[in-house]
Amino acid sequence: MNRLTTLLMVCIGLALHHSRVQADLILNPSFEDPILSAPGTFQRFAAGQTIGAGWIVQAPSATGSVVIYTPHSAVVDWPNATDGNQILYVGDNMGSTTVFQDLTLTANTQYRLEFDLGAFTNNPVNANGAALQMDVLRNGTSILSSPVLFTRPHNAGFATQTLNFATSLAGTYRLSMTSQQNFGTNVDNFQLTAVPEPSGVILVGLSLGIVGMRRPRRKISVRPIGDS
Repeated sequence: MNRLTTLLMVCIGLALHHSRVQADLILNPSFEDPILSAPGTFQRFAAGQTIGAGWIVQAPSATGSVVIYTPHSAVVDWPNATDGNQILYVGDNMGSTTVFQDLTLTANTQYRLEFDLGAFTNNPVNANGAALQMDVLRNGTSILSSPVLFTRPHNAGFATQTLNFATSLAGTYRLSMTSQQNFGTNVDNFQLTAVPEPSGVILVGLSLGIVGMRRPRRKISVRPIGDS
């Protein structure tokens, strides 16, 4: 193995390290656990219960509820799942509910959280749309300037929402979502990604440049005009 090949392998390894996607940070990201028995089936969760793996229900309102549901064609007012078959209905029109998951994150890292937020369609009970407050906490204190409120109007269905945040220390962080009273809020397809640092992008460029340097040049033969 020559020095150029070794340098190439080192650059590629560093680039992958800096630009890696931490796909397994969120457990049960699309609420497919537990598996419901049939389309149109509900399963309710009370305060203190876990939703499959990872998510825990914390209900500040006695009237709030958390429901996993499998939408089906016969019930047209529920939005269809965007990933898998099941969605999470957070709270209800009577009260608010908090659901959280504790995550282990690295220090000095930019993260991008994406999730799908959906409202009901043609449902007079939940006509206010969807409203969900997201927060990221460490040791009980928010690392955001303030919790972020995401909304979707009635009849709007699902749309992807994005929250960017940064960590300063390695450790356990709490991802918390709280529904708002008098709204019907559905969520699905959570994804948490470590955003590549500029140095990682530079390393990728260097790696591609080295690959280009190693490609053999094509020889072009020129035949004089008139030769047969």
